[in-house]
Amino acid sequence: MTARKGTWTYAQPVALGNYYGTSVISVPFSTPLVATIPVLAEFLRTGTDPSGSRHLKSHASFVKVIGSGESLPASLAFGNLDLQSMDISTGSGVSKTKVFLFRVAKFDCLSSRVFNMKFWASRTTDFLTSNTHRILYEVHNDWQGDYSLPISYMMDRTKWLSTSLPHEPNLLRTGGNKTIHGSGDSHVSQWVYMAVAGSGILPLGQYGGTASNGFLVRVTYNVDNVFILKD
Repeated sequence: MTARKGTWTYAQPVALGNYYGTSVISVPFSTPLVATIPVLAEFLRTGTDPSGSRHLKSHASFVKVIGSGESLPASLAFGNLDLQSMDISTGSGVSKTKVFLFRVAKFDCLSSRVFNMKFWASRTTDFLTSNTHRILYEVHNDWQGDYSLPISYMMDRTKWLSTSLPHEPNLLRTGGNKTIHGSGDSHVSQWVYMAVAGSGILPLGQYGGTASNGFLVRVTYNVDNVFILKD
């Protein structure tokens, strides 16, 4: 990581006898390194609404941290979200739906912000055969309770998780705001509900399971230093 460098230019009032005016001054600057500690946290889909405590591990619905890291620019991947089994013995099936959120546990610089958040599947080679599966997802501002993604979403392209980096952000801060610049409950992301659907021709077996396997989803985002934080 490198510090941001540039030039500040500002006007300063000056007085000389009875004459008043302004002088323009330019000075070089170097801001601190922009560092964050991002977290993806899983919650119990059948649990109670954790709103108000979504940033805390102490809530009864908190399950575990499924990914954490520190980088700039950042791309947070996780490898310990267990989607359990999927029954395709009688045709297509869908896995258990998991729910999680993205947050920043720590900002090393108080003027930092996280924005342009994109949730996507960076690797699906573990499935080997194309068109045998779909990674389904949906984002919500509010807790949905015991909600499961239906198998019908396998036919709805708007519910498929992109397998390439999206051009536009598809994950916002809770309430629909664009930036995260704090670590409290009001600065977590929207809820992400995710499942995997498969057709009856999907070979039986285990998919994913380790960070080196070819089934990987991630949140990619930008982080910057600003002096006026805007949503």
